[in-house]
Amino acid sequence: PEWRVLLAPFLQRGTGWQAVAWPGRRRVGRHVSPFAKADLRDPKLQRQLTKFMPDADFEDPVTIATIRAIRLPFRTLDQLRELGLATYRQAPALQLPTLVIQGKEDAIVSPAGTRRLIGRFASPPVYHELPADHQLLDPESTAWPEVERLLHDFARRILSD
Repeated sequence: PEWRVLLAPFLQRGTGWQAVAWPGRRRVGRHVSPFAKADLRDPKLQRQLTKFMPDADFEDPVTIATIRAIRLPFRTLDQLRELGLATYRQAPALQLPTLVIQGKEDAIVSPAGTRRLIGRFASPPVYHELPADHQLLDPESTAWPEVERLLHDFARRILSD
């Protein structure tokens, strides 16, 4: 049987003024530097970054400068935004059993945006909001045992039908 799982499904770039200002961003450049002014001493941010840079030394000035120099092209973010909009447009036609899991404290994908998306589905998905941030698949996250349980339960239910 076919089914799908959406974990913090991306719908839009930013909220409020960010979404309104998005079309004019090309006037300020071709990329964004997400860590240029970030507090790289923040332990939570360091944990996130070490998933991608396991050997990062946050005391080393060269490492700090390298992280601050990371740039994401707007073109890449545009493609992600287009994917989210395509999903939103196609949602009314989706009729496969679907599980959606969203973190209540997600600063990247808002729970309100996810609820708006699933409200468009032809068949209502199974929806869970967990006390978690965006890192739903992180085995070190306190939410991981619940995410894992929800995934197993949903798969068992679909496969037994």
